[in-house]
Amino acid sequence: MIVFKNNSGLLLLIIPHILLGNTLYVPCLRLVIWLMKKVTRRDEFSYLLNNSKEVGYDHLLPSSHHCWLLVVTVLGFNLIQFVMFCSMEWNSKNMEGLNIYQKVVASMFQVINSRHSGESVFDFSSISSAILVLFIVMIAYGNVGFTTGYSCIKQLKPEVKCKDSYIGFSGKWSSQGKFILIVVMFFGRLKKFNMNGGKAWHLS
Repeated sequence: MIVFKNNSGLLLLIIPHILLGNTLYVPCLRLVIWLMKKVTRRDEFSYLLNNSKEVGYDHLLPSSHHCWLLVVTVLGFNLIQFVMFCSMEWNSKNMEGLNIYQKVVASMFQVINSRHSGESVFDFSSISSAILVLFIVMIAYGNVGFTTGYSCIKQLKPEVKCKDSYIGFSGKWSSQGKFILIVVMFFGRLKKFNMNGGKAWHLS
């Protein structure tokens, strides 16, 4: 995503999808059900909101109180990261060529991804060590990872044929290998589609 760091419109379109498709999915789902209850006045929606365990969908938190706590936690962590990131990286090499608006949007995109998706609009080899430690802590809570890429200027013994790259290890795989990785990632998500999933497959 580094090539899109000055495309603020695209980043602003992606940010809600990252949040609503991850940690804020449950609060959003409860909000939709609550709105449907208000509009239709059907008892089924009240039952869904108050009996998530009986329905068998544990991802829907048991009360709106839990959802509010989750929203505050998510926004709080992102705000802390945003303030620290901007204070330490505002005039760094990563921000060169960006205006104030683009810096704000790109920084917001970066800190949100540290807990929810793992995309990056900045070169991690140029980010300060303090921010990297902060991201590592947030990654531990959010269970995502960043692709750090490879920077030739970090070599202790420079090589003439070295080429800077923003891809991860799988970026050098063949097309067939990448396709297999995509399939495995989909299966990894689908097997945890319900709380009874995630068990080992019996192939015998």
